[in-house]
Amino acid sequence: MELSLLNRGLSVWNTGVPASIPVYIGSAQLEWSNDDANANALFITTPEGSGTVATCFVFGDASIRSQDLGWFNGVTEPRVVVVDDDMDSWMGIGHSADDTAAFMTDSGNVFTVANGGLAVTFGGAIYSASANAFTLAATNAAALRFNDDCVLAMGGSFTNDPRITFETADANAHVLMICLGVAQATTVPVAVFGDNSIFNTDLGFFDGVTEPRIAIVDADDDSWCGIGHSADDVAAFMTDSGNVFTVGNGGLDVTFGGHINFGASSLDLCAYDANAAFFEIKARDTDVGLVAVASVRGAADPYFGVGGSNAFKFYYSGYATFGGATFWTSSVDSAAVADEVSFGRYEIGAGNTVIALSQETAVAAEADETKFSNKLQVRINGATYYIMLCTT
Repeated sequence: MELSLLNRGLSVWNTGVPASIPVYIGSAQLEWSNDDANANALFITTPEGSGTVATCFVFGDASIRSQDLGWFNGVTEPRVVVVDDDMDSWMGIGHSADDTAAFMTDSGNVFTVANGGLAVTFGGAIYSASANAFTLAATNAAALRFNDDCVLAMGGSFTNDPRITFETADANAHVLMICLGVAQATTVPVAVFGDNSIFNTDLGFFDGVTEPRIAIVDADDDSWCGIGHSADDVAAFMTDSGNVFTVGNGGLDVTFGGHINFGASSLDLCAYDANAAFFEIKARDTDVGLVAVASVRGAADPYFGVGGSNAFKFYYSGYATFGGATFWTSSVDSAAVADEVSFGRYEIGAGNTVIALSQETAVAAEADETKFSNKLQVRINGATYYIMLCTT
C-alpha cells in the first residue's frame, strides 16, 4: 500500500490519504485513525524511545534542519517542543515522567501535573498583567502548600530578600523561619504589624535599626511597641519612646517613664528566694554612677536600711537605729499629745533655735531661777523652760 501511494504521486495528496492508512516519515508516521468509533483522530507517532530514538516532535524554522540540537538525548516520554529562532532555547509540553504532564523549557520543568496535583517551579518573578493584584487561591478547602525548605521571598534584592520558609536545617527542631533582610543601606530588619493605614506610609520610626525586631503600630500610626534586640545580646521590650525593659548578661533592667500603678489586690516586691538575698534602691551620683541609697533585707527582725552601709535601720518590729547624727531642719513647735513623745527643732527667734520636746505628762517648773546660774533653754509642750546645769 505504501508503494502504491508513492507511485500515485501528487494525485494522492489531491484526493487525500484514506483513513487508517499511515504516511511514514522515516520511522515516524501520520495516520487518520478511526479505531475509536467515538473519537476519530489524527495520530502522529514515533517509535518507542530507546537508544538514539527520542520521542520528540520538534517545531522550528528551516534553520533546525540537519542540526544536532543536543537537547533530547535519552528522552523516552513523548513531548512536543518549539525551538526559538537562533536555536539556543526551547519550550514544550509533554510528559516529564510516567503519568506526569509538564510544561517544559531547556532550563527545566516550569510546572508539572501528577497525581499529587499541580507543582510549579519559578525561576524568576510573577507579574500581574495590570495594576490590579492577582490571587493565588486554593479550592475545595485544600491548602496552598510550600514544601519543606522552599522559600517565599519578597522584595527586589535577591541576595537580601526577606523570606519565609519551613526550615529543616536543624535535624532536631524543624521551625517556621521568617528571615528579615540584613541591615544595609535603607534595608532594616524590622517586621511591622498594623492595620491598612500603614500601607505605603513613611513611618519614620525605624531608620538605622540594625538588630531584628517585631513592631506593632497603633491605629493612628503615631506610636509603636515591639520586642527584639536593642543591642547585641540585649533582649528588649521597646516603644517609640525608648526601651521599657531590657534583659542582657547582667539581668533585667526596667526603665520607667511614668508611674507604677497597683491594682486593688496586694502586690509583693520580692528579692531572689535564696539565703541572704536582698534588693537595693540606687540613684546616680554625678560622674560616679549608680550608688546604693537603701535596701530591703531579711533577718530574724527584717529591716529597711538607708545609706550605703545601712547606717539607719527601720525594723519590722518597730524599732529604729541610727548610726550617725540626726538633723532637724524644719521649725515645728511642740505640743502635748496623748500617748506620744517627740523630739524636734523650734526657732524661738532669730539666731535662737532650740530642741522642742513634747510629752503627755505636764511639766512642773521652779519660778526662782537663781539657784543655778547655768541653764539650758528647751521647748516642752509649747512653752519655754530652762534646764539648770551644774558640774557636780
